[in-house]
Amino acid sequence: MKLRIRSMALVPVLALVLSACGGASEEDYVDSMSSGLSSAETQPLTKSQADCVAERFVDRVGVDRVSDEYDPEDFERDAAQLTFEELDLTEAEANELFDDFVDCGVDMRDRVITELGDSELALPEGMMDCLEGKISEDQVRSLFVPLMRTGETSLDAGSQKKMENAIVNCYETIIQNQG
Repeated sequence: MKLRIRSMALVPVLALVLSACGGASEEDYVDSMSSGLSSAETQPLTKSQADCVAERFVDRVGVDRVSDEYDPEDFERDAAQLTFEELDLTEAEANELFDDFVDCGVDMRDRVITELGDSELALPEGMMDCLEGKISEDQVRSLFVPLMRTGETSLDAGSQKKMENAIVNCYETIIQNQG
């Protein structure tokens, strides 16, 4: 009889412990990621774009994996910065996430070009138009995939050289046309 009473006394305690461990649903994580992406300090996504990317990402990676590494608030913060280093994404997963952005209507190349224009570099007029034709989606992918995986951008030497050349060539062309 004592064993049965003790077992019954543990039921509420066990329920409390289990509810305290996580408890966030897939929808909570999708909402958190969407909120982070749509409220990012620089170039936030539209609500529909953010919802699309978040649904695909959380579905692919799995709520168990996300909830093992994040609470919803931290997931929202990292989504706003496009860094998911806590998840230890593989290169393939980060590439799929990049594809999700593109498939959901986000022009990642334009995001990079706009960020360059919004920076404190004081680029000459016409520079952004010139860069649009010079920076490829592959170069942009090589910026974002490492960012999403490690929290830092890291271009391979070839991509970095191509991007630097594009910027220098555009700058020189604009200066020559002004002179």
